[in-house]
Formats: sequence, structure tokens, C-alpha cells
Amino acid sequence: MKSQKIYLSVLLLLSLCFTECKKGEDDPLLSLRTRKARVVGKWKLVSGLKTTVSFPSWTTTTEYTRNEYIQKYTGSNQTEKGDIFYFIEFKKNGEVNESRQLEYNDRHGIVGTWNFTGGIGGKKNKEEILLHDSRVIFPSDIVYNIKELRAKKLVLVRGYQYNANGFNEEFTFEQ
Repeated sequence: MKSQKIYLSVLLLLSLCFTECKKGEDDPLLSLRTRKARVVGKWKLVSGLKTTVSFPSWTTTTEYTRNEYIQKYTGSNQTEKGDIFYFIEFKKNGEVNESRQLEYNDRHGIVGTWNFTGGIGGKKNKEEILLHDSRVIFPSDIVYNIKELRAKKLVLVRGYQYNANGFNEEFTFEQ
């Protein structure tokens, strides 16, 4: 009888892990490290894609690799290339340092704090991460959806749409 209770308790605990551990759509089914423990560290961009739509029909597609970008414009044969870098360091104490130059004249960074969002709307708890830049006069927050979080891989996604204008971006990082 006692062994059955232990067996049922272990089974219940494992079933909770399988339903609670997977937050992002491409997360591992089970991880022995907490979500926070997997986020903490210094991350470097390995690939990315950004699509920007401007009214009426101007679309810019930018592909990122470890060290360069290629930007293509619809409606023309114009292409731009250049060097890039993108690092994010999430510290255990909640501090964040971000430094990036993703396109020509798009160099900026964040020095501030980070935290998971608390399951807003249809999102699960810790499915999104918020970066808060504390250096600016008017607070600036960026919220990313965590598509995938593994021990050495992080995929961040975000987008914005207003009428016919907007953007979608997805960045893959490695430690």
C-alpha cells in the first residue's frame, strides 16, 4: 500500500512537470533546470529574420547570420549588406545588458532589468520576457515571446502591427 502511494505521488509529480515545463512552442518537453536558470547567461546571435511592412506595399526582409545582415526590398532590386553584432546578457539578479548593431545606423543597447511576464491573456507564465531600459527618461520596455529555451539555445520572437504597417522578427541565440 505504501509503495502504491509513493508510485502515485511520483506519477503525479511527473505529470505536472510534463504539463508545466514546456512553455514555448519549441521548448524541450522536460528540463531539469528552471526556466530562469536556462535564461541566465550571455547569449550571442547566430541567426535571425525580420520582415517590415510599410504602407502601401513596401516590404523589407532582413536576414541575419552570426556576423552580417542582408536586407532586401520588395519593388526594387536594392540589397544592402553589412556587419552586425548582437549580445544579450541576462544576470541572475535581474539585470540585463544588451548591445546590438543589426543594420546600418541601428546601434543601440539596453542597460536595465529583465523579468518574465506573469501569464498575461492567453500566454503561459514565463512564456514572455520583458527587457526594461532604466537609462532613458521615458521608460522603454521590450517584450519578447520565448519560442524556444534550451540549455544553450534561445529563440526570441516579437511583432507589431498597426493598420497596414508592422514588423515581425525572430532571433536565435547561443551561449
